[in-house]
Amino acid sequence: MKKWREFLDSLPNEVTCTKKDIAGTVLIGTLLGVIVGMLISPRKNQWFGCYNGSTLPGEQTEEEADDCE
Repeated sequence: MKKWREFLDSLPNEVTCTKKDIAGTVLIGTLLGVIVGMLISPRKNQWFGCYNGSTLPGEQTEEEADDCE
């Protein structure tokens, strides 16, 4: 505890930060939070889409096109 108190006493009393310093700190914190969140999330294999067998409009057969209308 004594070494900690000596360390705190050795620090300067005033510190000035520019807007760039603050913005950089916020950006780094946000990116680090996103990365850590991805690494510790319980869901690792995500798929986006419904995968219900639908095709692009140009790939439909005539019967499928008639069903849509």
